[in-house]
Amino acid sequence: MCNFASFVLTKDQVFYSENGDSHSEIISSNNLYEWGSHGPNIVKVEIRPTDKIKKWPSLRAWKFTIDQDVLPIWAEVEICEKRTRTALQRRAKKGFKTVDASDCTALTELKADAAKHVDARGCTALTELKADAAKSVYASGCTALTELKADAAKSVYARGCTALTELKADAAKSVDVSGCTALTELKADAAESVYARGCNPNLKIKAKKGAVIYR
Repeated sequence: MCNFASFVLTKDQVFYSENGDSHSEIISSNNLYEWGSHGPNIVKVEIRPTDKIKKWPSLRAWKFTIDQDVLPIWAEVEICEKRTRTALQRRAKKGFKTVDASDCTALTELKADAAKHVDARGCTALTELKADAAKSVYASGCTALTELKADAAKSVYARGCTALTELKADAAKSVDVSGCTALTELKADAAESVYARGCNPNLKIKAKKGAVIYR
């Protein structure tokens, strides 16, 4: 399975996709030939956030891996890593469209203003998450998170965020705040389904008329 952030290296260039991190998609969309008469032509790599990150993105703390067993004759691991880290810096400067910081347990702050998809599941030290443009936000298990702003999200998953006191999800069709015991008010005016099992019994929920609410 391909993970964030994935790249494909040729002898002279580095490729990635704004639409996801599938190596196959990167290869096909750039008309690359994975195999030649002498073996592989490319190097599929991943470079991922780690649990050493305290503030996003802290690119130096990301872990580099090669996602294949046989390498082209031109490929040297140290050089491949250097090229990948340079490409990662360019990608970050443009703004990640997908952010996967799941299980970055030391991360305390995550600002992902340009991202369309944000995954912060299991970030137990996270206290602030801003995902203003995201269409989907996964923050389940962020037990230190007190405020979540996801104004554009169509789906918001904040299950088990026991410190969460404020959630803005005005555009969301589906919202899951199960186990958010500190939440006193939920504004989800467009929501068609709201999961709020295990929440404060006095939780005030504003949802779409006729919405299905599970309590």
